[in-house]
Amino acid sequence: MAADFSLIQFDGAQALTQTVNASIRAQGADPQACGSVGTKTDEFIALIESRAFIRECIRRSMQSALPLQIRTFSQAIELQRIADQTPKLILLSALDDNNEPSESVFKLLSQIAPSIPIIVLAYKNDTKTAKAAISYGAKGYIPVTSGFEITIEAVRFVLAGGFYVPVDYLFMPTWAGDQPSNPPPGSGTVTALEL
Repeated sequence: MAADFSLIQFDGAQALTQTVNASIRAQGADPQACGSVGTKTDEFIALIESRAFIRECIRRSMQSALPLQIRTFSQAIELQRIADQTPKLILLSALDDNNEPSESVFKLLSQIAPSIPIIVLAYKNDTKTAKAAISYGAKGYIPVTSGFEITIEAVRFVLAGGFYVPVDYLFMPTWAGDQPSNPPPGSGTVTALEL
């Protein structure tokens, strides 16, 4: 079979790609449906990452493991352009040592998509940054030191309504230090010791 190449436009740049439609059709699948098999076309995960290469690497690796389409954005403000479509989850990439997730980004996201869970993919693996992200409203904090499978399962867990931070954070004194050690009787609150 001869290789079929085509020129595509991607983020303002052109790229040469090999067309695989013939082999997909030979397997009995629709090439346009691949990547969204078994998903609703209106449901998606929004990935916000400013650097095109990093953004595309994250999208491609995670897309193969998650049932929802992943759409990419270079800035949070770009989500306003698709106001008629709301993501099921927002992945906010903070993969730069100097680019901690800021309160202003979370405020903007809460205005654009107020009830959408946010997960921070973080460069820093520390409780201080995680606590800041959670205090701003994130439902998950995943440092890039986590394995791929753990990251995917954490995303699935948050999609299902859960909350995720690395379990070792919960045992650190700085994390549990904000929890009351003796809650009022009958409050149902778990003490730091019980945690």
